[in-house]
Amino acid sequence: MLQDGRVLIVGGWGDGIEPVPPHDSAEVFDPFTGTFSPVGSMSSARGEHTATLLQDGKVLIAGGRNVNQIFNSAELFDPLTGLFSPTGSMQGTRTYFSAVLLPSGLVLVVGGMSDDEGTVLNSAELYDPLSGTFSTTGSLDTSRGGVHNAVLLGNGNVLVVGGIDAQKNGLASTEIYNPLLGTFSPGGSLVTARGHHQVSLLYNGQVLVSGGWTGMGGTLLDSAEAYDPLTNTFIASGTMLAARVFHVGVLLENGNVLVSGGSMEASHSADAISSSEVFTCPGCEPPPSPPSQVIATDAANPTNSAVNLQWTPSLTEGISEQRIYKSGQSGGPYQLIATLQENVTGIYLDSGLVPFVPQYYVVRSFKGGKESENSNEASATPTSFPTPPANLIAQDVPNDTGQAINLNWSVSVSSTVTEQRIYRKELEASPLTLVATIPGNIIAMYVDTGLVKGTSYTYAISGFNGFNESLFSNEAVVIPQDNSPTGIPLSITTPEDQSVAFELTGVDPDQDPLS
Repeated sequence: MLQDGRVLIVGGWGDGIEPVPPHDSAEVFDPFTGTFSPVGSMSSARGEHTATLLQDGKVLIAGGRNVNQIFNSAELFDPLTGLFSPTGSMQGTRTYFSAVLLPSGLVLVVGGMSDDEGTVLNSAELYDPLSGTFSTTGSLDTSRGGVHNAVLLGNGNVLVVGGIDAQKNGLASTEIYNPLLGTFSPGGSLVTARGHHQVSLLYNGQVLVSGGWTGMGGTLLDSAEAYDPLTNTFIASGTMLAARVFHVGVLLENGNVLVSGGSMEASHSADAISSSEVFTCPGCEPPPSPPSQVIATDAANPTNSAVNLQWTPSLTEGISEQRIYKSGQSGGPYQLIATLQENVTGIYLDSGLVPFVPQYYVVRSFKGGKESENSNEASATPTSFPTPPANLIAQDVPNDTGQAINLNWSVSVSSTVTEQRIYRKELEASPLTLVATIPGNIIAMYVDTGLVKGTSYTYAISGFNGFNESLFSNEAVVIPQDNSPTGIPLSITTPEDQSVAFELTGVDPDQDPLS
């Protein structure tokens, strides 16, 4: 299945009994329209290949064979263009092998057969989508062909199940690949040796193994068993209505598995089965769907650095908790910081943060002991508010005509202030209006000019740090007056080299006498 929900069908054998040539064609099924449409063709017609969806949305087609040749080549399908393009080749030819996408984005290729003489492989390789190349990794303890199966477990390891050996006998052994170490180690043994079976990862973390056969001349199987990764053991898990090989197992939304089609012989086309059946898995209900559309925004206020989160709650009914997780780096690891005991509100304020340190968030939903996958990741960098300037004093300028005021204050103690802002108003009920800015946070004085004498003015100062503006300082009120000198200019002439005594009299602005 492609990331947009469409399904890619690529290659495979033609109608009839082998050696009918395989197809090089491909088509895409659109579940929204219920129609198939052709896309580009592969460079090589092939069957018995693998198709693995990569993290970038492309599909890796690897190995397989035609009538006369087993391939080591690989191709990439791009759903945006609908075309195939070559990529690096495997280290060796492979058919009847398995391929699994690892959490790292690499693809693990395991076992299979390398030729028509029945050479069974124990080798494994890793495909790197970034370099487009295959490289060897640790080898299996047991060579496995004959359509063994591999599945990614919930812990990131890969379980390789059964298969057919070089003597065409079914294998009961399993192995576990550790991507961190690049090595295989023995897993628990199957209840029944089998190859050409089907595996399905259940929502409870266990693995269902169904059908298959016990090897050449052996028995076609209708049995099923389940693998528990916690105990590393298999237990019998019911009997199918029909024995089958080459069938498919599809995990349904309710946690059950649809087992469909296949053959009553270990052959691709003989005695095909048209029936389907459902494996019922008690307690295997899927985890709830995650919340979506998470948005994080800076929500700093004058007393706190904070981030505001908003999201759309999970669409799953019966959610008992919403869980908010946070990390200091993109991609995690995340730590639980809060839970909401409902599934209606999609709002949370994360406060008390360190300013200017990025924060990364995901939200998960919780129901019935199961937690959803992560929502989309949202990030924000909380800012801060500077402390305001203080001790503002406004004074009339002496010896002027009432058109200027002197302002003095103590600058903000916040080192992040990049600008000081001066506000003024005339009427008590009016808002303060910005009248001037001073770069930096050093100068603590300003002369406001162009005023009207006798008018009451109110001033306040704020600090700005490039993100947020502080609260205002204290307010200072002043009324400028005309206190320039008045009267008629005097001209006094004194005789040369003689002392003269004189007295000046007048009145001050309040009409009080001066002498």
